[in-house]
Amino acid sequence: MGREDIDVRCMGSGRPFVIEFKAPRTRTIDLVQAMADLNEAAQGSVIITSMRESNRSEVVRIKETPAEKSYSIRFKLVPLSEDEFAVLTAPVDLTHIDVQERGKGKKNKRRKNRRGDKDDDHTKPLPSVIEIENIAPSEDELLAMKKGELVELATSLSISKTGTKADLVERIMQAGPPAPEYFELPTDEFIRNVVDNLAGVKLAQRTPERVAHRRADLIRRRVVYETNSLVIETNEKGEREIEFTLRCESGTYVKETIHGDSGRTQPSISSLIKAKCDVIWLDVADIHAD
Repeated sequence: MGREDIDVRCMGSGRPFVIEFKAPRTRTIDLVQAMADLNEAAQGSVIITSMRESNRSEVVRIKETPAEKSYSIRFKLVPLSEDEFAVLTAPVDLTHIDVQERGKGKKNKRRKNRRGDKDDDHTKPLPSVIEIENIAPSEDELLAMKKGELVELATSLSISKTGTKADLVERIMQAGPPAPEYFELPTDEFIRNVVDNLAGVKLAQRTPERVAHRRADLIRRRVVYETNSLVIETNEKGEREIEFTLRCESGTYVKETIHGDSGRTQPSISSLIKAKCDVIWLDVADIHAD
């Protein structure tokens, strides 16, 4: 039945799981009391129901049964540049080096970076980073810089670094490549149409970079069966946030279905509405398994 990211909650009726005790000192326990103790210790972060003894055949069934899932996801809209859109819609390249081969030949070959290895800020929403080359900062980004930073940038461009901050910004804008052109954010009606038409679409999903350390670099075909419960709201910062539920084939990378993963998932909501989608949260709403 697969597994979820550590920050994904499992709602609805929950999901079946099996606990195996290695070399237990006591082989017979009061399961009802054990369940109550676990729920009390978890303080609401996990709720266990219907705890009972299992068997080998049931363990195999739970581990190997592919199950469709319904997910609820919420994300906010951010303007998308034309260069970023080109990355999201570029043909998926199967000819370059397998992601499993990256880093080989370096010190500590067997070491693989895993989630949580770095002291990154994991505060939500998760920014949708689309890697593009040689993009000059926009005028707003230049104006937000300190004068010292503008002087360093001017030096790197081999242009005069004298004058006021406004002079430096103007000079850098003229010397550097043109600032990126951004698409207008889509209308609510357009977003509704895109989400409604996502039902029945077959996705092409290349293994995301975030799980490349433990998954083969493959293109997987996954189907979105239905979408519903769309909500579009504006937060206190004036940003639009989108929330809806989608039912997908087992093994679908749902966050990537939204933000596109720099073109590794096609199509994506981001590429279809021409806006970056920063995921705020993702929940498993239900697991559809016998």
